[in-house]
Amino acid sequence: MLPTKDTRKNSLLTLDASKNLKNNQIYQFRNEYQFQKNDFSEVEYIPKTDVNLYELKTSINNIPININAVVGGNGSGKSTLIELLYWANYNIGSILNLLEDENRRKRKPFKFLDFELLYSVDLNTLINVVFKEGNVYQQTYKRNNNKFVANVSKQEIKSIDDLKQFFYTIVVNYSHFALNSLEIGDWINPLFHKNDGYQTPIVLNPMRTDGIIDINKEKYLLTRRLLANLLEPITEGQEENSLRNIANNKIASALELSYNPNPNATLEESIDSTVREKLIEAFQQHFGFQITEQQLDNDLFVNVTLSYIHKKLIKMAFSDYKIFKRYREPKERNIKNINAYIRRIKESDSHAVFKVKGAILYLKYYQTLLPNLDFKKPFSLEIDELSKKIQEIQKKESFMVNTFMMSPPSFFYINIVPIDGSSFGSLSSGEKQKIHSISSIVYHLINLNSVEQLKEEKAEESEKIIHYNYINIILDEIELYYHPEWQRTYIADLLDYIGKINPENLKHIKGLNITFLTHSPYILSDIPNAFVLKLIKGEPHIEGNETFGANVHDLLANDFFMQKGFMGEWAKSQIKSVIESLTLKINNKKIEMLNGLLNEESEKNKIFIIKGEIKSIEIENSRYKEIEQTQCSSIISIVGEPVLYNSLMELYSQAFPNDETNFIQSQIDKLTKLLNK
Repeated sequence: MLPTKDTRKNSLLTLDASKNLKNNQIYQFRNEYQFQKNDFSEVEYIPKTDVNLYELKTSINNIPININAVVGGNGSGKSTLIELLYWANYNIGSILNLLEDENRRKRKPFKFLDFELLYSVDLNTLINVVFKEGNVYQQTYKRNNNKFVANVSKQEIKSIDDLKQFFYTIVVNYSHFALNSLEIGDWINPLFHKNDGYQTPIVLNPMRTDGIIDINKEKYLLTRRLLANLLEPITEGQEENSLRNIANNKIASALELSYNPNPNATLEESIDSTVREKLIEAFQQHFGFQITEQQLDNDLFVNVTLSYIHKKLIKMAFSDYKIFKRYREPKERNIKNINAYIRRIKESDSHAVFKVKGAILYLKYYQTLLPNLDFKKPFSLEIDELSKKIQEIQKKESFMVNTFMMSPPSFFYINIVPIDGSSFGSLSSGEKQKIHSISSIVYHLINLNSVEQLKEEKAEESEKIIHYNYINIILDEIELYYHPEWQRTYIADLLDYIGKINPENLKHIKGLNITFLTHSPYILSDIPNAFVLKLIKGEPHIEGNETFGANVHDLLANDFFMQKGFMGEWAKSQIKSVIESLTLKINNKKIEMLNGLLNEESEKNKIFIIKGEIKSIEIENSRYKEIEQTQCSSIISIVGEPVLYNSLMELYSQAFPNDETNFIQSQIDKLTKLLNK
């Protein structure tokens, strides 16, 4: 990234988009490129490593994965740098008329944004995106030997077609103090979870309303997102190595379902008879099953599901999903062209139809999927049994059926039950946080993979959509809530989880970039130094020490700039007090000894020297404060660092030589007790 001028606070906003950052400064996330003129006019590629550390190899394709990190102290500019990317995507969404305010008015791009973004889609192509005065331009560079040369002039981005090689950004940030619209402006609101069919090239997770995360809603969304992964088929005996291992070897084994816990739900409302008949006819024609009059009269599940499907179809037609606009009936806020609409649902593999298509399939197969159902009573389903039934349905149908479609309809409240009988709610905050972060990433990856173009050749301009093949994942202080062991394994766990996704659900993804904004040395230990951007007061810091596989102490010293050491500040102050008190005691002994020499000395010059030494020691002592001997020995006894402990013991023995034996014996007694436990 290259901020090219000072971006001042806008009078309508409370976020300074350039705070902590330097003008005309290149911020490199990969140090394999050199810029001779401190801009993007000349780019040279000098690879630092030939090793492809993170590539995902599937049975369908190989997906290159790059992982990098931004590190630095609080206030160093990490978050500000990434916020520029949020602004960039906001401006792109505004220019393409993808973003609206709460009154459905199109948002306008901000003209004060002024920076450039250079990224690669492969080893031979760089793309420079320029944000200036409310406009966005892009320019492609092609590689010639190890130099990249612009092969076309800058082109202004005006339509969705201009984003074919742009990347989609998934942001995960669970900090309670981040991304608060009441502080930074309501421009951030449309960048959270939204139903625009993944067109604006960014989504922020989790959803916030006035900066507040609704934990209960997040829990509901998490459960729904997990279901599809849990229902994927697995090899018998491989539960621990499957997606059913939700956390810390807690294996999901069953689902507890109950209908309509919300007393305000209206799913049982009747549908207009004409619409209902057209739906039933369309189901028979395109999905090959009938709904009888007897079922309509007596089966609550059938009626609730029909109502659910109808409401979903209306919502989709009136949402921002462009591909369903043609099926809306604005005057009555209903749907039209029902037969074509249902055919479209059947033919589509998009995430946008997963819920409604799945509900139709549950109507067709509910007696198999939910045998002996007493709809108004809670019931349980074995995950493995349901998974096998879904596999049988996949074999029967000629169109694509996946576990995202075949998760039980969302009018069921669902609780996931681990094999040990504990509840999902009993997981620790760290376990829940890990599941939330990884499942959000996987959910969006699969949805992005499924985004589809209209199959009709003559799609209207307003119906055109973009399919993003390149995905950028930003994990902002993802280590929140995590024990150091989970920080240490996070990258391995994330890559492992992505690797377990059904390859069909990733086949359109051409590349992944994962950026960590982190304070964790454990995460940094999995990333080569060439892929780490280190910031001090808004400026990149060049540090040659390798990070990959480095030990934690070296990383803390070199990459997190802990010049004051690694000891807790309170412990440091207490140990310092002990050292000063012991030094004071030793110095007083020296003064006694020097006073004895002074009384015996007759030569004036030696007397002068001795008095000078006494005066010097007294000045030193004036800076120290004495604490009790027992306090000194108690603090020394709990020091964990062995070299420091031995040094303090030596100092203590000098200060209290008569107590040395007793003190050593007390330590022997303590160690003996530990040994006998």
